[in-house]
Amino acid sequence: MQKSWTFGRKLGPGYAVMVLIVVVLSTIAIFALRSVVESKDRVINVNATIQIEAQRLSGLDERISSLQRAYWLTREPSRLDRVRLEHQEFDATLMRLKSMVYTDESRRLINEIERLASEYRRISEELNQSVQQGAQGEAVIRAFDEKVVPVRAQVDDRISRLVAHDLH
Repeated sequence: MQKSWTFGRKLGPGYAVMVLIVVVLSTIAIFALRSVVESKDRVINVNATIQIEAQRLSGLDERISSLQRAYWLTREPSRLDRVRLEHQEFDATLMRLKSMVYTDESRRLINEIERLASEYRRISEELNQSVQQGAQGEAVIRAFDEKVVPVRAQVDDRISRLVAHDLH
């Protein structure tokens, strides 16, 4: 003889399946929420710090350029001392950034900035020596336009790209 299930017996397994589905969905939601919270924390703690350091690097780059130009115009040795101090801070900031970034693109940009900044520094020092040896107006301007400006533009471009890249 075949027994038919009563409404109550049919309802029980249905509720059990529904509870199982709710438990599985809740577990998935908890893991997803944890992942979102970790990403948010990384953005706040790491990306914001990288962004601040990249902006600081940009400001240091501008100050170095301004001080260097001031030296070429005024020939005051105190300007060179300040340039050297700013270079030290630039290098320290670049090293901090290098240790913080985690994407290949950011690392590549930092390596390019490091290489170009070194080249900019070398060219600037050559021009400083020319100025110390008595180079005047037109020769300094020509060297500046031909050697300093192109490298400086590349440094600025890479720093801007780093700042823009780490905004995402």
